[in-house]
Amino acid sequence: MTRYPLLSWQATAVCNEYQYLKGELYDIDPQADILIEQVTVSPFDDVNKFIFISEYRREPDAAKALELYGGTLFDVLVIGREKRDATVRYKALSLYLAERNIPFDPPVNHRDIETSGQFNGELN
Repeated sequence: MTRYPLLSWQATAVCNEYQYLKGELYDIDPQADILIEQVTVSPFDDVNKFIFISEYRREPDAAKALELYGGTLFDVLVIGREKRDATVRYKALSLYLAERNIPFDPPVNHRDIETSGQFNGELN
């Protein structure tokens, strides 16, 4: 699966659209017993994503962890926590959706968001 970076406004819009996933199962396998605790904007590249997740594990505040990133390319992550040992798991929202055969179709311009009624008014 090819991953594409998002601009800040795109990632924010996508993140807002999928907040309803909080509390849902993280994995397709219900035996995993991991619930989604966060749908959040993150850095796109793997190195900065690792730093972001490391900060999130230390203090589960996604906005604060994202402040450390100075780049311009973003992704949206689904973050879950295992009940048995509180291990943090994460994956790209696009992968989460692909696992469920749900198309990932981020907006390509501001008008797409403004007319869909899914935009919260913040353009970062």
